[in-house]
Amino acid sequence: MKRTFVYYLIEVILLSIAFFMYMPSSFVAPAMDFCGYAYFTAACVMHSSVIMLIPLLLCLLLTRFKLCRTAAALFIALASALQLFAILDNLVYQLYRFHINGFVLNMVFSSAGLQIFDFDVMLYAKAIVVVLSVFIANFLVWRFSGKLTEKISTKFLSAISIPSLLLIALFANTLNAYGAFTYKPSIVKSARMLPYYFPLTANSLMTKLGFTPPHKRRYRL
Repeated sequence: MKRTFVYYLIEVILLSIAFFMYMPSSFVAPAMDFCGYAYFTAACVMHSSVIMLIPLLLCLLLTRFKLCRTAAALFIALASALQLFAILDNLVYQLYRFHINGFVLNMVFSSAGLQIFDFDVMLYAKAIVVVLSVFIANFLVWRFSGKLTEKISTKFLSAISIPSLLLIALFANTLNAYGAFTYKPSIVKSARMLPYYFPLTANSLMTKLGFTPPHKRRYRL
């Protein structure tokens, strides 16, 4: 169980990096400032930690039934699939500025889509290399997590890592609520870059408390 959680933390970092790579070549990058980068970094970590809970819980469930090897294989496979999804979604978002959805899948896999998109042999070869590389890398990370588990105490995992993830989640949601209320471009635009990311907003609450968004104050003046 300890090794599984260490592997979870490593995979959260790796998926966070994959999400952060949406930024450098995006149309949002020119609008970013320090506050925006601080928010986007925290949002990547928070979003990754939530998504990676799915393979973590499935792995712990299988471990409960003494299916340790099956649990490890499932965790590696799901973590690899999530990273590959992030890479592919990044390509789609940079081209069309929306994330992978039913429309995109139908467009690619339908008979009409197969006639529109002409995938050559080299593209298939590159895709196979990327998929194999990601799976091999995650398998090596699993092997490395076993050695790392021996050096990390349980107290560190419970007293440092879990509170850190919770604080990052609180920081990301607080900044998003602030950015949404004040309509700060670096926060509002970067939040849309993460796939299926639905952060906290508090516009109605702030309005009920008597606060007025800056853009509405300027309009009144």
